Amino acid sequence: MVTVGMNYHVLPGKQADFEEKFATVINALRAADGHSSSTLWKDVSDDASYLITSEWSDEKAFLEFIHSQAVKRRNAGTAILLVSAELDEVLELSDRVGVMYRGELVAVVDARTADREDVGLLMATGGKAPTEVTKDMAADLEEVS
Repeated sequence: MVTVGMNYHVLPGKQADFEEKFATVINALRAADGHSSSTLWKDVSDDASYLITSEWSDEKAFLEFIHSQAVKRRNAGTAILLVSAELDEVLELSDRVGVMYRGELVAVVDARTADREDVGLLMATGGKAPTEVTKDMAADLEEVS
């Protein structure tokens, strides 16, 4: 069993809209394989603060649902920002991949034609020559010592 929690802070005056939309989401979740239950919790001390908990039979079922929804939205023309440390997942679900190194965007590649090893190297080095990366690592070690 996997439980997923999501916190939301809703704009003042939009609570009823949020609760109505949640009812629609619940109907979609009920049809999903592996979904057990979902609950909307409202904070008694802040009526604009909510917690949604969702229980799934296993992690695979939850991830398959999330991926299917992302692909459905992407195919409908919605922009999706996927943040993940799983490179295979990113390449599978994305059209374009922005590669970051040390907090800087160093490349944007086409996910359909990107080479996994090349993207991994960009992630690890930022596209720098090995001697430059070694200097960066040495500078980091000096900062922490």
